[in-house]
Amino acid sequence: EIKDALEMTTTPIRALAFVDDNFLINRDFLDAFCERYKDEVGLPFVTNVHPLTLNERKGELLKEAGVISMRFGVESGSERIRTEILKRFTAPKHLDRAFEIANECDAMPSSYNMIGIPTEGREEVLDTLRLNAHLAPDVVKVMTFFPFNGTPLYNYCVAHDLIDYEKKGQLDNYESGTCLKFEPEHQLFLKKIQKV
Repeated sequence: EIKDALEMTTTPIRALAFVDDNFLINRDFLDAFCERYKDEVGLPFVTNVHPLTLNERKGELLKEAGVISMRFGVESGSERIRTEILKRFTAPKHLDRAFEIANECDAMPSSYNMIGIPTEGREEVLDTLRLNAHLAPDVVKVMTFFPFNGTPLYNYCVAHDLIDYEKKGQLDNYESGTCLKFEPEHQLFLKKIQKV
């Protein structure tokens, strides 16, 4: 598919991105992919990586294949938010190691984060900034939580009457602000955090 797509375009392609958080989960696939990609495509690439799927061996495979950046879903610096609300069970020590491996492989680590999560307090938002300061990624992306229909958090928001549907209809993406019914002071705080 990659080779077909490259042959069909007239635009010079300098790098590719693989937006799949489970890209590294299957070791046999990864071995075969990296070997073929290096020989048959050879372009630098960026990939999403779940921190629990990365180890030194996989990092070396990616490096040899041409990885230039690894994007990690840090999500939140608050353990309560990560585990109880988002159901993400990645401990800070696993994040530390994943970022170390990315740096060792000369692959710029990026951190993807969410703020404005239901029940999240100011201090928990600041915990996210503190964790990012500790991890020291090359790129920090901070998105505002957006309630997608069909997800457990959407159902939670509906059950607790947290969604301002008029605002939700005006938002064009998850970087535009929150559609949850936070107090104006907290909405301004979230906007400032995201801008900074």
